[in-house]
Amino acid sequence: MTHQEYVLAAYMVAFSVMIVISVTTWFHGRIYRRQVEAVAKIKHRARREVR
Repeated sequence: MTHQEYVLAAYMVAFSVMIVISVTTWFHGRIYRRQVEAVAKIKHRARREVR
């Protein structure tokens, strides 16, 4: 394996890891936002029922 191939492989691995971390973070953020939205709706309904 030449130096150029080694550097290219290292860049590909780094790029792949970055993509995986970005996608994972995006999914976790999306799930979190949905949970917060669901809790907000429940709290809003509870406040309306109290009135």
